[in-house]
Amino acid sequence: MLDWTSPDFWIVACAGLAVGVFVGWLITSLSYRRSNSGQTAAQLREEMDTYRAEVNSHFARTADLFKETTEKYRDLYEHLSGGAQDLCQDLPDKTRVEFRPGRLLAQQASETEAETEVREPPRTGP
Repeated sequence: MLDWTSPDFWIVACAGLAVGVFVGWLITSLSYRRSNSGQTAAQLREEMDTYRAEVNSHFARTADLFKETTEKYRDLYEHLSGGAQDLCQDLPDKTRVEFRPGRLLAQQASETEAETEVREPPRTGP
């Protein structure tokens, strides 16, 4: 027979009740999440397309800002180098660099080739 006054009985009963409440809460929580987050593929695709459009817009604006900033720096450099060229008559012509796409790299490559030709004597024989 069960002894209702025994402390062991009440400890086991409370533990059983706690486990039952926890399992009930877990099942309810999982079923609630499944029913609320069961979005259709169309809804998920729409959210993804919206997010993708926001990301594309952000990076397009970033590219435009970089382009504008680069143009402003180029204008500032041309202004400063032009003023230095006009105001300082003792500067050699090589101090002014013109901004043309690829101009600096092509100029450096040709100067490097010229230096290499001057430094290395031509090889003869095997």
